[in-house]
Formats: sequence, C-alpha cells, structure tokens
Amino acid sequence: MGSHKAKPKPTEFTCTRCGNCCRGEGHVYLTPEDVKRISESLGLSRETFLKTYTYRHNRRPVLTNKPNMDCIFLEKSLCAVHDVKPRQCTKWPFWKTVATDPASFSMAKSYCEGLKEFEFEDFKKVAEREELLPRP
Repeated sequence: MGSHKAKPKPTEFTCTRCGNCCRGEGHVYLTPEDVKRISESLGLSRETFLKTYTYRHNRRPVLTNKPNMDCIFLEKSLCAVHDVKPRQCTKWPFWKTVATDPASFSMAKSYCEGLKEFEFEDFKKVAEREELLPRP
C-alpha cells in the first residue's frame, strides 16, 4: 500500500487560455471605455464598431456572437482583441457571483480549465487575498 498524499490546495488562479469562457451563450457588456479602446484598436469609428460588433441588451452595448454562440472575437481559442478586451473579460473568473455564490462557482468550474483544481472556499480566499472582491 502506497501512501496517499493529499493534493496541495491551489493558491492562485492561472488562465490556461482554453477559450471556454468565450464560448456559448452569454452577454459581454461593454463600457464606454471598452468601446473606445476596441474601436480604436480595430481602426474603426465608434459608430462603425458598434454597428458591426454589438447589439443592445438592457440598453447597453453587448458583443455579438458567431452563429455557434461563441464570442465574435474568439479565434482558435484566443481573443482577437486580447490586448484591449472588455473589462468584463479581464475580470473573469473573479466576478462577484463566481467568488461569492457556490452554485455560480460550480457552473464556472464546469467549463473553466483554470478552476478545475479549486474548491469554492479556496477560490474565494484567493479572490479576497488578491482584493478582487469587496470586503464584507
């Protein structure tokens, strides 16, 4: 009988660049700063960018999806606008719901390869330590 050693708990999140967070149905809401940054990066006017790459949801601009529901900017599992990607995307998976709600965490863990080794409480501690969540 060999000794069974417990796996160490993860202490930081590392993105594996699997692109799974950019696949499937969802809404990427854009801030005015996101629109400015991305449109400038693409060499488009604000109006052309909005007309070409977004639609309105709850009166806010949202990135459109490809017919298979992937993000319009997902190319070979990578973000085509990575250097200027929306703030919502840069915060993933440290969204308040993921780090404070076990059910949301479980759903995120089901597709985010970087969360596979985490349990909810360990992820919450990382988020709090990194000051990515507001203190209670």
